[in-house]
Amino acid sequence: MKRRLLVLFIALSLVLFILSGCTKRYKKVSLSDDFSLREMLMRYINNDTAVDYCAERVFPDTLPMYQISPRNITDSEYRETLEMLGIKETELPKQWINLDGNKLKIDLDDIFTSSRGYFDMTEEELEKKAREIFAKLPFVHGEYEYIGMRATYKTTDSEGEHIRSAAGCFCRVVNGIRVVGGHDSCYLYFDGSGLVSLVAELYDYEEIGSMKVIPIQRAIERITSPDSFSVEEASAQIGVAKTLKVETAVIRYVNQLSQGCEILEPVYYFRGSAFDSAGSNAVFASAVIAIPDSFLE
Repeated sequence: MKRRLLVLFIALSLVLFILSGCTKRYKKVSLSDDFSLREMLMRYINNDTAVDYCAERVFPDTLPMYQISPRNITDSEYRETLEMLGIKETELPKQWINLDGNKLKIDLDDIFTSSRGYFDMTEEELEKKAREIFAKLPFVHGEYEYIGMRATYKTTDSEGEHIRSAAGCFCRVVNGIRVVGGHDSCYLYFDGSGLVSLVAELYDYEEIGSMKVIPIQRAIERITSPDSFSVEEASAQIGVAKTLKVETAVIRYVNQLSQGCEILEPVYYFRGSAFDSAGSNAVFASAVIAIPDSFLE
């Protein structure tokens, strides 16, 4: 009898352990400051704001779940990178090169002067130069997507305003979905003479199961009560939106491990035009976290 009870206890403990793993809840990613979000919604949205969803895309019911962990750059990868870029570490002040686990920053801007020339490449030329260097970086693992020119730095002199440097940006792609959130990316900055800075942050992702994704129709219903909302500053001279015309919809994975979010969390990102009652319009973006509440704290 005691043996049978012991076996039953072990079996019950095992079931509870498995169930506890299946029902683990994760910290919810933060897509905006709560106060700023309320302020934006009060300014542009009211109970009469309608949503016109024009995008035509089919979204999955489930997605793989990935545990996030930093991927530290090895010493050999670090030294190969410097060699590939033609940099001798012993000849540079320590503050110009910083390797901190999964983060690498090489900043040569302080030793370069305006005699190198201002940034003057077209976006196509920048992409070509950035891809040539990125393809040779020894620490790059996995799939990345080039997402264009980012982080332009400007300066002003007697001849006016100029772009001092601009970056071509690469973002990680997992399961065909871009990872956003300011992490797992590589920025290559160029000025008038070539590469001037490199900033990279790297992560690994272990598939640990799957998660349900809220249906796109439910996400559309939340476009006017989202997790983040913005209107482009250059076109923000509108009143409360009468209609939000959604023109594009995508799913992105958000990496916020630094904020305690242990898994990549999928988010619907909507973009389109907002029209007020006077006919004025502006570009808007709205984001809705795609994980059911049962996964989140």
